[in-house]
Amino acid sequence: VYTLFMVSMAAAFSPKIGPLASFDTTRNEWNLVQIPGGIWLGIKLPFLNSGDTIKNVWDLWKNNDPSKIFVDSASKIIANGLRVYIDCGSQDDYKLNFHAEYFSQILQQLGINYEKEIYSGETEGIMYPPDEFPALHTNYLYERLKKSFIFHDKFFKGD
Repeated sequence: VYTLFMVSMAAAFSPKIGPLASFDTTRNEWNLVQIPGGIWLGIKLPFLNSGDTIKNVWDLWKNNDPSKIFVDSASKIIANGLRVYIDCGSQDDYKLNFHAEYFSQILQQLGINYEKEIYSGETEGIMYPPDEFPALHTNYLYERLKKSFIFHDKFFKGD
């Protein structure tokens, strides 16, 4: 689970594109997919196998942290009347519920309007099987999307 999370974060925050020879595995640069023209898409992890941080890559991760982005842009977000919707399970496999709580505290301190819903995994009597990814459960996905769409509907109407 955590390997998938780390690779996903690297793909978002520190992607690498180039010929195969440009990937330096001693610096945790990994090629993942070849595209036409001999170009590879890959990732750069922010640490060496020794555990030492690769500063320039770690800086990319820190600069793309949602909390930092909101702190740096708070006045613009407030001036434009933007609102944030946070939706996360209390038993999230990636422990994103702790990040959701932390992020909502930052939004509150900044005075940014937000709605947060931390749910138990059971919504209106619908419980997804623990061995299935929740999005595969049609009723469960429907209930989560419905709440998200209600938030967006209110925002676009100006409620």
